[in-house]
Amino acid sequence: MTLEQIQAKPKQIQGQAEVTLAKKAQVAVDQIRALMLEHGPTTADIEVKAKAARVGKTSKVHASSGNVKAA
Repeated sequence: MTLEQIQAKPKQIQGQAEVTLAKKAQVAVDQIRALMLEHGPTTADIEVKAKAARVGKTSKVHASSGNVKAA
C-alpha cells in the first residue's frame, strides 16, 4: 500500500460515515412523517410544545439562580 492510499483511507471512511448518517436521518424523518400522518399532529403543534418546554426550562434556570422571570 502506498502512502497516498493510506492517507486517502480516512477520507474514504469519513465519506462512508456521512452517507450512513444521512441514510439513518432519512429513515428517522420518514418514521416521524408516518407517525404524524397517522396521529395528526402538525409541525405547528410540535413547535408550540417545544416552545413551552424551552420557556419552562428557562424559568427554572432563572428560579434556581434567584432571578425569577415571568413567562
